[in-house]
This record gives sequence, C-alpha cells and structure tokens, in this order.
Amino acid sequence: MIGQSVRYKATIEELEPIEMLIFPQAKIEELAKINPEIYKWLYHSTHKTQQAWIRAQISTLYDKETRIVSSLLEIAKYIPNIKGSFQKIHASQRQLSLITGISRPRLNETLKELEVSKEISLERGVIHLLKPDALRKRMERVSQNMSGHE
Repeated sequence: MIGQSVRYKATIEELEPIEMLIFPQAKIEELAKINPEIYKWLYHSTHKTQQAWIRAQISTLYDKETRIVSSLLEIAKYIPNIKGSFQKIHASQRQLSLITGISRPRLNETLKELEVSKEISLERGVIHLLKPDALRKRMERVSQNMSGHE
C-alpha cells in the first residue's frame, strides 16, 4: 500500500512459488518526484491488491462453506488451466485451514460435502474443481442473500 500507515497482521501461505516486492515509503516518495508515471503504475497495482486483501478480510464474516468455496475460486483464478480439463489446486488441508481460518475437521467436513455433490474431487494434497460453475452459483446465492434478493 502506498501512503498508508495502517498495519495489518497477516499470515501468508504459499501454494505456488511467489515473489513479493516491498518498497520503503521513502523510496516510493523519491520515485514519485523523479518518475510520476512509474509511481502511478505502482499505485494502481497496489489498488488491485488492496481490493483482494479487503475481500479476503470480509470473507471471514461468512459461514464456513462460503469461506471455503470463495477461497477455492480465488485460488483457481491464479492457476493456469488447460481448456477442457479440470482445474487442480495443489493444497493440503492444513494449508486451506490456514487460508480460510477454519479448523481442519470443519474444513474436511465441508470439502466432503462438496465432493458428495460432485463439485470437487479430493486427492491427497490436490483438489480438482469438477464443476466451477456450480461453485460460482453458490457464491451468487450468497451475494443475492446479502442484498436481500432471493
């Protein structure tokens, strides 16, 4: 975040290799004076990240199923997929438990329910999204309920 003095406590759980770039505030301010276009680009890049961060924070207000489905769909957005194949999320239940903030037994319970409905299939350390559209519909129902439209 640029120009924000807010402090966040976060746990980062790496599912795929990632790189994080952290720029000291003083360097960002210096850059803004030297090259405003790069500063603008960084600002807009952080804006998109902030939106994802806020969505993740808000998701903790939902029930466990919504939190799990939301997390699976969010993770799936960043995983390359071959057209016509099922998307695979390489994550252990321990990792998903940390990401969602839901205990492993409750997480496992919900994953099994999604598996029974044939929306996902489970394999050790892998979740196959069999019916991502059905998962998205679950999220649409949550949005409709939140806005008062059923």
